[in-house]
Amino acid sequence: MGTRDNHEATCQGKLECPTCKKSFKFKCRLDHHKCQVKKAIEMKAKWQASREKTPEPEKVVERKRHPCSKCGKRFSNPQIRQQHQETCKTKVICLKCNRTFLSVRGLEKHICSKRKLVRKWKRSNFQCKKCTKSFKNRSELYYHFLHTHTQTGRGYQDMPFDDLDAPWMEDGVLRDPELKDVYMKYKHLILRKSYAENNSQCNRNFPLDNSFTLEQLMEHAVELYKEQKMCFKLNLCFGFILKHKTTGEYRYYIPYTNEPVLPSPVYILKFTDLMRLGRRLSKLDITQYLQNRRPDSQWVPHLVTNVTFFLTYSQYPLGAPVELPPHLVEKRSLLCLTKSRSGYHVYDDNMCLFRCLAAHKHPHKYRNHDEFEDQVSYYYDRYREKCQEEDDEVPESQDDYEGFQIGMLPVFEKVFQINLEIYELNEDDVAQPCYKSSRRYKNTMYLNLYENHLSLILKMDAYAKKFQCRNCRRLFSHRNDCRKHEPRCKSNTRIKYPGGYYEYPKTIFEQLVEYGICVPPQDRFCDHFTVFDFESFLEPIDDDATDKLSWLQRHRAISVSVCSSLEGFTEPKCFVDEDEDQLIMTMLEHLSEIQSQYQAAANQKWGWALRELELLIEQWSPTESNDAEMLESDSESDDESADEKKEGFAQTVQKTMLKKLKALEHQLRQYMNQLLVIGFNRYIHSTFFAFLKFVPLATIYINVTQTAIINNIMSDTLSAPDMTHPW
Repeated sequence: MGTRDNHEATCQGKLECPTCKKSFKFKCRLDHHKCQVKKAIEMKAKWQASREKTPEPEKVVERKRHPCSKCGKRFSNPQIRQQHQETCKTKVICLKCNRTFLSVRGLEKHICSKRKLVRKWKRSNFQCKKCTKSFKNRSELYYHFLHTHTQTGRGYQDMPFDDLDAPWMEDGVLRDPELKDVYMKYKHLILRKSYAENNSQCNRNFPLDNSFTLEQLMEHAVELYKEQKMCFKLNLCFGFILKHKTTGEYRYYIPYTNEPVLPSPVYILKFTDLMRLGRRLSKLDITQYLQNRRPDSQWVPHLVTNVTFFLTYSQYPLGAPVELPPHLVEKRSLLCLTKSRSGYHVYDDNMCLFRCLAAHKHPHKYRNHDEFEDQVSYYYDRYREKCQEEDDEVPESQDDYEGFQIGMLPVFEKVFQINLEIYELNEDDVAQPCYKSSRRYKNTMYLNLYENHLSLILKMDAYAKKFQCRNCRRLFSHRNDCRKHEPRCKSNTRIKYPGGYYEYPKTIFEQLVEYGICVPPQDRFCDHFTVFDFESFLEPIDDDATDKLSWLQRHRAISVSVCSSLEGFTEPKCFVDEDEDQLIMTMLEHLSEIQSQYQAAANQKWGWALRELELLIEQWSPTESNDAEMLESDSESDDESADEKKEGFAQTVQKTMLKKLKALEHQLRQYMNQLLVIGFNRYIHSTFFAFLKFVPLATIYINVTQTAIINNIMSDTLSAPDMTHPW
């Protein structure tokens, strides 16, 4: 009966709270309610105590004289206060900042937010989490954590110098402690071995000093070649310490992949490719490379610390056993080939490509594991025999086979007379082509690539919903549309030269070589030149004034001196005349005399080439008999035979050749008549006389003397430049 009475009491809800007389059906809920009531009472007591301790505001705005009786907020008129009191609730005040809240929950959120700000403020002091040591900035905290609390793994490499031979040491005494501090600060970057290792790339680091050689770099490259088992692209970058000329401050330059030494990486396929790397490094100016990496001219390279080799794997072996994701395993149009059909035999070798071939050509044998593996072995032996004929090493045992490289896929296609199409499928059923065949054979096999594993695609139409272009990422519903789009995709890198590739213009002597006339290199330059110099005075100008501009003085030529390296004109000759036009005419007459003697010297030096060119023109010139034949052929009918067409083509070639030879003859004669004339003080005098006086008057002599006037004050110009085209 007692148990029944207790049940009825609880069933009727007779469990009451002694504080608020609220009834509950279960005792656990009553206990929970009592805890909440206890907390509410304690919070209310705290609130009452806070109201008693709340100080009155020192400054009260005189315009707001009507306070609220509940929260103490003041208003400018009693009507607004009355509206506020109708909605005003009991508020809670924070004891630390005196901020009021409408509920206890709002106060609790406020306290939690304050705690987060405190934690954030503590973190902003750059304090180490492990040893609670504080630092001035985040950089010092990073280096402290890296050197003190980070495990070095394989450890650092040895320094390329002893303690006594260090760059900061001199005669066993520490002379440059700042350099040592910078070196030790970046020790983890200078002495590390390798980093960023994955399936596609790897970076290897080697410490150096200022005495490194090309042989030392090549030794490191050979060491990397021996460690790799696949083809790769190789580039390198140097790390070094810079020193400021003025302040003496040191700064470390970290080697990055975007600042390599070589403009393009070297493709390493075999050991002889390392010789190509050595030849490219031998032509490199390391000093210029280091200077180009400094931030400004005040920093100079002080110490080379390390070199980093960047390896990018361009070809990786296909056939490694992997675990396929669910979106590939559940694909009915895909034969995964990670295990046998029964599931008892798991494929852990690298023969997935040959299994795809066996399943493609003999799908019925896939049901029987033994027959299927015999067919795979047959195809492997057939491929190995073909490679042995071409002196390629392939292991005899399938267990030793390391996988198939992408670069050998054309050989695979040729051996088995089959086209290969390889795609990569993502989780959204979008296929992206990885390898496309040249379509030289009738049969085509479609494969799916996931990491290093190949699977056979049974039904290409059901394999993917979309096909994506590798360049522009455009999607296509059909595979053929994507295949047709990729060759003409606009996102491909195209280099266009609207004016054609730039070529240096050939000199007259290089053109003569094309026709069998070879002038020795030492005779291809001018041996003589002529110089002149004007003297002038400043003449006042009263006219030619405008509202905004007025001319005060102008240069007026009074004399000119001319000298040449030709015999008879080596002594300077000075001409003085008040009339500028007459002065320049006298100068041109003297230059024409020099040019006449220069023409005789040029004819003595290059006359033989001109005579040989004239003989060539005579050989290519048509004779009288040929002219008669041409007139007769014009009078005949238009019905020409094959022989007559050949004769017409020969005549066209003869005319073209003769035209080119005559143009070259004219160019050579023009070159032999050119006199190199060099003027000084070109900034003021030469500019004035050349454009205002000299050029109009020089046209009188230009057809006679062919004199070239060149203004140049560079001393290098005096060393006989090649004047192919007249100015």
